[in-house]
Amino acid sequence: MYEPAEDSFLLAEEVRRHFNALPENHKNLQNLRLRHKWRSLFGDFFHSEFLRRQKSKISERSQSLMTLKSQKATIHLRIKKRSLLVFPDKKKAVKILDMGSGSGIQAEACLQAGVSKRDILVADIDQEVVSYLKEKDFKAVHSNLFSKIKGKFDLIIFNPPYLPEHSKEKGLDTTGGKNGYETIIRFIRQAKTHLKKGGKIFLLFSSLSKPEIIKQEAKKYYAIKEKANKKLFFEKLFVFELKGKN
Repeated sequence: MYEPAEDSFLLAEEVRRHFNALPENHKNLQNLRLRHKWRSLFGDFFHSEFLRRQKSKISERSQSLMTLKSQKATIHLRIKKRSLLVFPDKKKAVKILDMGSGSGIQAEACLQAGVSKRDILVADIDQEVVSYLKEKDFKAVHSNLFSKIKGKFDLIIFNPPYLPEHSKEKGLDTTGGKNGYETIIRFIRQAKTHLKKGGKIFLLFSSLSKPEIIKQEAKKYYAIKEKANKKLFFEKLFVFELKGKN
């Protein structure tokens, strides 16, 4: 089983930063439900206080049950409309694909940011990894990149194998091809058909992967932006955001 290392931690941190930067109406539902509950409680309090003050201004003789019911309905309607502006419909939940999930650290980062587990799909080429992720109650697919992936996503996360092929190391979880970038190039070309309009990709690669070739290929299909980097003893890691061209 692939254990998280510096590359995984760097990418996971950028995933968390991404969700922390999103406006409230784009975050997912686990946190929203709790906030909506508190908003409703405070809304009821202010609604009751408003009615109490209104009632004191109106003499008992002129007050009618119909008027109070009308005011109450109007206030509830205003509170409901205000609430809907803050808390979106569940249909707007963010759909996420964690490609090459491995230990599941990126999916876990999404959960910590408030994304519902039902809105996360994890995929890996290793059947043992897929079984492990299913035991953790993730929706998991055994797939060679997008070969078994259906649908489109708001966010695709990929920490790929990126090391050049070596005679002593040819593992699927580390080696990205003869030059280190072949798997990444295939991913870049395939991912565009699985990205929703306005969707993004977070892609990690290394200075050992010939980054200029990767960036040149990515620019054919996406607007790209470096989001993070980290210098290690023998390499430099990069996290890039790829956004589909409209």
